[in-house]
Amino acid sequence: VTYTYGDKTGEAVEHTVRYGATLPAAPVFTVVGYTFAGWDSALASTMPATNLTYDATWTANTDTEFTVEHYYQNANDDGYTKVDTETKYGTTGATVNGADYEKSLAEAIFEKAESKTVNADGSTVIKVYYVRTSYTLTFTYGDKAGENAEYTLRYGQNVSYNPSFSVVGYVFAGWDKEIPATMPRENVTINA
Repeated sequence: VTYTYGDKTGEAVEHTVRYGATLPAAPVFTVVGYTFAGWDSALASTMPATNLTYDATWTANTDTEFTVEHYYQNANDDGYTKVDTETKYGTTGATVNGADYEKSLAEAIFEKAESKTVNADGSTVIKVYYVRTSYTLTFTYGDKAGENAEYTLRYGQNVSYNPSFSVVGYVFAGWDKEIPATMPRENVTINA
């Protein structure tokens, strides 16, 4: 009589049993990420005149761990930095879409996510990406005529702009407010 893991990987167990003898107890098989669901056919109690093979059947666990990592676009370059990690649970072998774990954020907008199969051993890592929200930094001539300078910056991006404005007959006296060191989460207008 032979006992196999069925469609899973594992070493089969074989016993040589005389015709009519009582069969030994079936082995207890385990597979990570699955629950043993029984044998593919009813187990005989005594050995018949032919060889027997029993294949284990399995049910995918619904509580298999996987990881979701959230990545925000960097403020000053096009790279991404991991900012959060979550442990989630799903069905072994099922495909999980990272977009299902999107967060609603004021400082970033969902961009893309991976879809992956939940590995039985809990090693699946799904990455979710967000782009930073962008805002406009505007420098104006105030109450004088001139072409404004506008810059689109990401939230948190270093502000390195300080345009030179000149108006005939006037001396530039400065800006009406301090230029922020990094872009805040709002549009900013600075007047000469």
